[in-house]
Amino acid sequence: ETTTTVLKLYHKTITKAALADQDVFNAVLKERPDLFAHLPCEWNAQLSDNTVSLCLHSARIVHWNSANKLAVSHPAAAAWRARDVAMQQMHGDLLRRVLPQVAGCALTPPKTTPREIDAWCAAQKQANNNNNDKACASMTAAACHRYRTHPFVLDYDFKRYGTLKQQQPEPRGSNKDRQAKGGNGQSKGNGGEVTAALVTLVTQFSMDRLSLFESLLEAWDGPVSAAAYITDAELGQVVDRLSVDHARSRLGLHVVSRVSQGQNDWPMPVNYLRNVAVRHATTSLVFLLDVDFLPGPNLHNHLVQAAADAKRNGLTAEGGPVALVVPAFETTDYRFNSPSSKKDLLRRREDGNIQTFRENVWPAGQAATDFDRWESTETLYQVAWKYPFEPYVVVPRQAAPLYDERFVGFGGNKVSHAASMNATGFRFVVLPDAFVVHQPHSPSLDLRAFRRDNEYRRCIQNLQAANSQS
Repeated sequence: ETTTTVLKLYHKTITKAALADQDVFNAVLKERPDLFAHLPCEWNAQLSDNTVSLCLHSARIVHWNSANKLAVSHPAAAAWRARDVAMQQMHGDLLRRVLPQVAGCALTPPKTTPREIDAWCAAQKQANNNNNDKACASMTAAACHRYRTHPFVLDYDFKRYGTLKQQQPEPRGSNKDRQAKGGNGQSKGNGGEVTAALVTLVTQFSMDRLSLFESLLEAWDGPVSAAAYITDAELGQVVDRLSVDHARSRLGLHVVSRVSQGQNDWPMPVNYLRNVAVRHATTSLVFLLDVDFLPGPNLHNHLVQAAADAKRNGLTAEGGPVALVVPAFETTDYRFNSPSSKKDLLRRREDGNIQTFRENVWPAGQAATDFDRWESTETLYQVAWKYPFEPYVVVPRQAAPLYDERFVGFGGNKVSHAASMNATGFRFVVLPDAFVVHQPHSPSLDLRAFRRDNEYRRCIQNLQAANSQS
């Protein structure tokens, strides 16, 4: 009430708020000085080349709001710079573990709505304790943890790429809300949300895959929604490396705080990360892709046109929603350049430089794409989903089921989602000219564990069984 009264007095004389909210405080301070308490300078010590106050040596709060102030020559600046670096490199989980142990300091957990996964978590934790199943305990902990998540840590152009319209999780097996919205997933809301004009690439990565994400970001010229699983100390480096001109305003970067217990990391909560990225995409269509793939040339425009053609040809009007399949290939050449066209890709495949994704390890995962047919066709064609088909697809964001967040680490996480799409009526239609190519890289810790540890694979198999019953 006081602020409103003061602003009514000043609105005719204050034509420009050069200091933004500080102008409001200054106006209120002038009219009502009784509302403010005077604090010693230690509580707002200015740091600049002109500062001579001894307050800096005993300061409680330093006003360090400009990049230029980082290089000042004041005697106290070096000590404050060292503190700043230490804070940037500190792992926030350490502070969160220690604070509750401090006398008189209690952290109240945030109030959160119940999740469908909560009942499973309680039962699984009890089963792990009863059976002394330490092998699956870390997976259960990773799946059930409530991760600290910060959406849109970089500037994002909502005006150009659409407003954020949250997709709420639906219970597994429920299709009521998706049927109400329509099978084609087109938004009926307002607020300027983009419909089929753009396709958002949705992905996730950790610090060891940042270079791969940079390559993907450079190859894709449409909007991106990416979930980064990183520590507090890694955030600054990620922001610095991704604040580049070609990505500015089209990258929705969402940070999920990485959790470490002692010397060991939990398995990566890969499906939670995917859901974070999907929920914060702002276009009606999303392209679900892993970070270690490179999109083919001009793929964003191609997918936009393909989606429009599918709608015009009636594919999205009858028979349930459509998942547009983008065929996946791979190369073992670390100096690989992306094929310039489908013709170029087929030539390289003939020469043995490119093959279908995981052709020598897990061919069943992509076999339903029917690559022999893809080589010769110029038209869309529908394929039947068959386990364990796990394609990379373009889907309507609000019609597609979310990922099963019980899956962490490596194994079963994508195929469980494809099975859910099939169960909810999605039809899989292969695009004749689109493709992505896997970038070679060293295996992740989770993949190594999956390959060498029978107990790890047993836990994944248990999750697959639970998912198939959902």
